[in-house]
Amino acid sequence: MVKRRRKLPQAAVISLIATCELMSKSTGESATETFNYYLGLIDKFDYYFFDSSWPEKFDHVVASTFTEEDLDFLFEVKEEYTERYDALCLKKNVFLDGFPAYFALLWTSKAYHKEFIRPLLMPISDAFLKLSENNESAPEVLGKLKDEFQSLSLIHFGLLDRLEVEYLDKPENLLLDKILDLIHTQEGYPECDNQRCRYRRQCLHKVQ
Repeated sequence: MVKRRRKLPQAAVISLIATCELMSKSTGESATETFNYYLGLIDKFDYYFFDSSWPEKFDHVVASTFTEEDLDFLFEVKEEYTERYDALCLKKNVFLDGFPAYFALLWTSKAYHKEFIRPLLMPISDAFLKLSENNESAPEVLGKLKDEFQSLSLIHFGLLDRLEVEYLDKPENLLLDKILDLIHTQEGYPECDNQRCRYRRQCLHKVQ
């Protein structure tokens, strides 16, 4: 059986090319590589990507709401989660009159994070806040977090997520920065590409 070729709206293709060019400035990858990556996702997951007609104009509700079909697709194959997530975010932002640029992908990503990821991370940041009230050192607090949550990766992202949702007092801020630094130094956690994490640790070393 010959696979029927289906296409994106022309206006969306033009906008996506511009978006890939913008993304290349921060990722270091060429716009062509990024564009071809998205085209590959569309071809690989065409049964999901083209399962309904495109909305005429950008709709924030569509871009930030995840249906049962979206979630079934996302978790269908665990090993393909990253690709499927990228495909989902892309699909949510394709419209007949164009593609609303890189920031729309971020809106979709943030909406997904708020609904599905943050609830998993909040117990970690809540535990950090409770421990921070006891005037314990960064190694002591990190040790207790490790005892409770086991995973350095979860602790790392849980602490960073706290910075997204709440302003911390200066002592809590400093303690959090010291714990992030310990995670990446003494604990041997790989260097991450989170700009906020890297910036805060750099500032910490400047004042020490």
